[in-house]
Amino acid sequence: MLGRKRNLTSSVVHSGALRRITGAHGVVVLAAVVAAGCTLAALRAADHTVTVQVFTRPLAAGERVRPADVTTTRIHADADILAGLAPLDRAVGSFVQSRVRVGDLVRSSDLTSGRRASVRTMSFAVSAADGNDGALEPGDRIDVLGAARDGGAVGYVLVDASLRSVSRSSNDGALRSADGGLTLTVVVDGPGAMRLVAAQRAGHLVVVRSTGAAPIVDAPMLAVGVPDASSGGVA
Repeated sequence: MLGRKRNLTSSVVHSGALRRITGAHGVVVLAAVVAAGCTLAALRAADHTVTVQVFTRPLAAGERVRPADVTTTRIHADADILAGLAPLDRAVGSFVQSRVRVGDLVRSSDLTSGRRASVRTMSFAVSAADGNDGALEPGDRIDVLGAARDGGAVGYVLVDASLRSVSRSSNDGALRSADGGLTLTVVVDGPGAMRLVAAQRAGHLVVVRSTGAAPIVDAPMLAVGVPDASSGGVA
C-alpha cells in the first residue's frame, strides 16, 4: 500500500514538472515565432528600397554625362517618383537638357540622347588672374563683370551663367588670351550674348565663380548699349 502511494506521488510530481517544462517550451517557441515575424517584416521593408542613379556633380544644360557623373544608391520611393526615373543604362552618354545639381535623381526628362540639348553657347577668353585663378570647371555657375577701359563704368555682363566648358593655356587661335589663360564657353540667351560681345569690345572682363551662391537679384548691368536683363545665363 505504501509503495502504491509513493508511486502515485512520484507520478503526480513528474506530471507537474512535465507541464512546467511544456509551458516554458511554449514560451520559447512563441518568442521565436515573434522574432521570425519581425525579421521577415524587416526584410520585406528592405525589399521596398530600389536602386536609382543620382548625379555626382553639377551639370549644365548640354553637357554630356560621363560615367563619373552618376552613381547608384538605394532609396525608398513611391510609384510616382519611380515612374519618372531614367533606366540605369541610359544616363551615361546622354546630354542633360537642363541644369542638374549634386544628388539630384536622374530623371528621364533630364536627358536627351544622340544630340546636344538645344541651347545657345558662346566662348570668350580671359586671363587666369581674371578667371578665378583658373579654378573653374564645367558645370560651375559664374558671374561675368565688365569694366570700361576708361574706368567710367563697371557692372555685370552675365549673372548666374552656366559654364559649359573650360580650355586652359591656349596661345593660338582667335580666342587666345594675353597670358595663355582660359577660354570659357557659357550658355547664354540672346541679350546676354549681345552684352558679352559689346563688353569684350568696350572693356575688361572678370569672372566670378558663383556655384552654390544665390543669384544676384537686380544686379547692376554694365551699360554697353544693348538690351538690359537681370541674367545672361539660362538653366
